Amino acid sequence: MQIIRKAALLVSAGAAVAAAALGLAVPAANASTTYTATTHLTDRQDGGHNTLGAPYWATDTITRVMTLIDNGPDPFRTGYDTFTASLIDTGTFVTNNNVGNPNGLNPTTPITGTVTGTIKGTGTWTTFDAPTGSANASLVPTTLSGNGTPSYEWPSLFFPANTTNFECPGVPSPSPSTTVIVTTAYRTAINPFSSLNGCGQENTYSYTYKSCTERWVDSNTDNDGNAVGQTPTEQAIIGGISGQACPTPEPSPSHHHGYPTGGVQTGGGKPGTGAVSWVVLLGALGTLLIASAGVVALRRQRG
Repeated sequence: MQIIRKAALLVSAGAAVAAAALGLAVPAANASTTYTATTHLTDRQDGGHNTLGAPYWATDTITRVMTLIDNGPDPFRTGYDTFTASLIDTGTFVTNNNVGNPNGLNPTTPITGTVTGTIKGTGTWTTFDAPTGSANASLVPTTLSGNGTPSYEWPSLFFPANTTNFECPGVPSPSPSTTVIVTTAYRTAINPFSSLNGCGQENTYSYTYKSCTERWVDSNTDNDGNAVGQTPTEQAIIGGISGQACPTPEPSPSHHHGYPTGGVQTGGGKPGTGAVSWVVLLGALGTLLIASAGVVALRRQRG
């Protein structure tokens, strides 16, 4: 979703050291607690590759369901619980006109028009520590217009704004100087820890964008959705959104259900034949009766 999606959320200089290597016994797992928060995102700009000088290729409208799991106390750090997180995004996008397509191919050919489509995406985070009892789903905003917090930082929204001591789990800290602690800069997308071991990082994600004719897959397994330098097979999997318009549907054929002129439909027979015959017969009989009446009248007048 965001251009800097792969940046780390929380990291520790010593998180790569396995607990087993330290010879430390791990207590039995505690019961976990699940927190869920839904946010409706509007006017959210979406980054891609080769956008011809423009930072975003589409504007998104998304319903985001974020799940945070408190896995219980970190056995090696008093006062901290260990957390994991995941999200599901569903929504729609509208392409921004005259910017590069997001998959990185044809970098000098801009998107033309405002094509709409659907978005389906998922993401998961590696474990991180936060102070025990600090998580609260009601802190996550229910609506957000514009970009705001980057997607990879979303788990932080479950914690109070003054929470600065997120750490990596599972490794004891001999002294504060050996633990990288994320500061408030973490909340402003200034994250200096992306080159370290990735504790708390959004390490898996996959987003599929579909218009009526095209598809683009942005995933941690497909070069972040960038098709440049990939094989033709990989390029076909990644796809792309070039702004290709939907085909114009053909007009439906018209059908005339009226009856032929010149008669009245009667009970499924041919229109008009029975009625016309009776009209002719009655007309002839009427004429005969009138003529007869006239003759009788003349005779009476004369007689």
